[in-house]
Amino acid sequence: MTLDKLDESNTSTQSQQLRSMRYDSVFSLLLIASAMGSVLLVQADTLIGAVGLRFFYTGLGIVMPICFLFASLSLLAWYKDIPIWLAFGLGLVLCGGIVILNLLLAWIVASVVAIIPVGFILLGLGMVWVVWVWANFRFTPTKRKIMRIVSAALALFTAFYIFGIAFLPGHSELNFRGSKAFNNRYYYLIIYWGWLGDPDNLILYECNQFALNCAKVYTTSGEYRATNVELVPEPDNNNLLVRVDGNTLYTYRSSQ
Repeated sequence: MTLDKLDESNTSTQSQQLRSMRYDSVFSLLLIASAMGSVLLVQADTLIGAVGLRFFYTGLGIVMPICFLFASLSLLAWYKDIPIWLAFGLGLVLCGGIVILNLLLAWIVASVVAIIPVGFILLGLGMVWVVWVWANFRFTPTKRKIMRIVSAALALFTAFYIFGIAFLPGHSELNFRGSKAFNNRYYYLIIYWGWLGDPDNLILYECNQFALNCAKVYTTSGEYRATNVELVPEPDNNNLLVRVDGNTLYTYRSSQ
């Protein structure tokens, strides 16, 4: 083989290695960015008062963790950090675990997750993001492998964090009974089911015109599972009625 062909072969190999390095960092950065965005999404009801998103949290608490599980395991399998059969097996076991947790132990996971500050999760993900950007210029293949494993591990942790947040009682034990756009405001009427004999809580939220920054304007307790609860606007006098079985329970005067 001539020197020219050797040089071409070496150049081609180096080019392939460079592309591979770029791909693993890009995929990992996207995975971390998705994890950060997902954490913010399932905390949006407390961070920016997006109470209406609670309607979707239970469904998202199943779909998003499964996506993160397979994305993180695929990253490790693609770069042969773990065997493909192990990634596939772990995926099935962990997905099965999510289903079992959903059926039996969701409240335990939710209780554990509830004590972890969201800022701590975002800080950890952000630090890994910064290290990965720096790794594009500094890290050896061995250190990049460690970073891929760290990224995948954080994605797996995020999956169970999202699952736990989604199944907190305030996100799963509720029922939306009405939402109205009225007087340049948005209103939600939500029933939070009582646990172990506790009464249900009926809460009226007032939000801005973008359905954000929601605040409680009325709260009452009682038994509402078998009742017809509705939110009825009265545009002529700017009133919003909370009605139970056809009777007015509360009248809220909406500000323009």
